[in-house]
Amino acid sequence: MEELLELRLLVQSGETTAALALIDELETMSKEDKINKIYSYCIVLLVHLIKQQAEARSTNFWEVSIRNAINAIERINKRRKAGGYYLS
Repeated sequence: MEELLELRLLVQSGETTAALALIDELETMSKEDKINKIYSYCIVLLVHLIKQQAEARSTNFWEVSIRNAINAIERINKRRKAGGYYLS
């Protein structure tokens, strides 16, 4: 929130170079946050897939967790406005 207020002040004062630099920083922070979320869901997904293989069985909880992790990864990874994906 602090960054948005700072951006507003920079735009209002006409400091476009500083405003663009702040926009780039916010964009980087957003992308890193998305990648970290994807990473976390990948860990959950892999743990349950490994458990399935190691124990040669599955539980309902694992199945639901695997499905939820896949859905979350697909949803988070998709870029809404720009199209494409954060990670291939």
